[in-house]
Amino acid sequence: MIILKSVYGEEKDAYWNKGIPDKTIKSKAYEKSLDEEDALPLENYLDVIDYKRLLESKQNWPYFKDCLIS
Repeated sequence: MIILKSVYGEEKDAYWNKGIPDKTIKSKAYEKSLDEEDALPLENYLDVIDYKRLLESKQNWPYFKDCLIS
């Protein structure tokens, strides 16, 4: 999330709203947060596969490819 925060910014959760293009990923994270009494930031409720999808998305891949391709 640090990279998404630096690219899209944190104001009004821009990194979450702009950096995560898949609404299904957002919905699942939100649903999981509802089960918690003291909810954490929504990125804490993402699954590993969700992170993979975020990294590989067309809009985010340019920011992550150098870290992941050797």
